[in-house]
Amino acid sequence: MRREKLTQRAEFREADRKELGSRILGKILEFPAFQKARRIALYADMRGEVPTGGILRAAAQGGKAIFYPRVVPPGALRFFRVYLDSELREGTFRIPEPVFSWEEKQPEDFDLILIPGAVFDLQGNRLGYGRGFYDRALAPAASRKNKAGLAFGFQVVPRIPPFPDDRGVKMDWVFTEERFWQAH
Repeated sequence: MRREKLTQRAEFREADRKELGSRILGKILEFPAFQKARRIALYADMRGEVPTGGILRAAAQGGKAIFYPRVVPPGALRFFRVYLDSELREGTFRIPEPVFSWEEKQPEDFDLILIPGAVFDLQGNRLGYGRGFYDRALAPAASRKNKAGLAFGFQVVPRIPPFPDDRGVKMDWVFTEERFWQAH
């Protein structure tokens, strides 16, 4: 399922990705949790993910503190403050990451965490890229209602089958170009 959706996303035209991404941006900007949030965790889009540059610009203009993930040894995901996307450099797995920041926050400190994924379902389950970085990082905030998955409509399935060792953290909301919903 993961491979199929990632292949579909890779074949997605860039013009369509941008157009649908702007629709998702519109939904996020209208979302009360985004409007009220003071601290937001975001990701630098790559490999055809939902674009996040507009979210960064809107959040910065709104005076929100923005944090991006960085992979640190021994394979943990930590979140550091970013003011401009020019503060991101290619890091682990060729993903843009914060170069340097004195300010670090934990997932439970965020009002809203916007999360990429390969596949989402209607119950808020998520398949990422298979290494578990977000699942491990978000585990302490699992009970906090602050996690929103961003995906294109074709990445959503009715149900992701459970895996025997699944420790995935559920999303509280999922956004696509067509709609967003509260999961669980």
